[in-house]
Amino acid sequence: MSLVTKADITNQVKIFDIAKQFGIRLESASAGNFDYRCRCMSSDHKSGRERSASLYIDSIDNNFHCFGCNEGGSVIGFYMLCSGKEFGDAFRDLKEMVKVPGKYQDVVDQKKIVFPLLLESSNIIRRFLIQHPDQLDKMTGLFKKIDKLSFDTAKEDPDKIFEMNNKLRALLEEK
Repeated sequence: MSLVTKADITNQVKIFDIAKQFGIRLESASAGNFDYRCRCMSSDHKSGRERSASLYIDSIDNNFHCFGCNEGGSVIGFYMLCSGKEFGDAFRDLKEMVKVPGKYQDVVDQKKIVFPLLLESSNIIRRFLIQHPDQLDKMTGLFKKIDKLSFDTAKEDPDKIFEMNNKLRALLEEK
């Protein structure tokens, strides 16, 4: 049996999943590489009484940074922040979430696969609206569904995004 390393945790355990585990409400964001934001959980941040979302998450590179208290780091640091545990205890908890020690796909390779698929989603919608500008109001509900599906779908799962694009194409061809 292989030992779980820090690299295994940082490459296999996703901050997005940790946030869900702790019931943290994530908002979509677009700030540099960051794609989600939430309130900072640190008790050092405004004595735990933060009102606005200042902690940003980069779900692709699996890191975070709080612009309020300057906390930041990897999924291990995020788990420590959420749980209040020290490194050793956090590491023991997180290693249970590693499926196959020593095996993970390079994040850069995933970006090369997923981003073109998300761009294709955008192009499908854009082409439809150019041909049918009168449908913009009716498309608002579809946009919300696509946004929700895109953010709920793990960005590392190109098959689900590919499937979404096929369904989107079929739906818009019907109209």
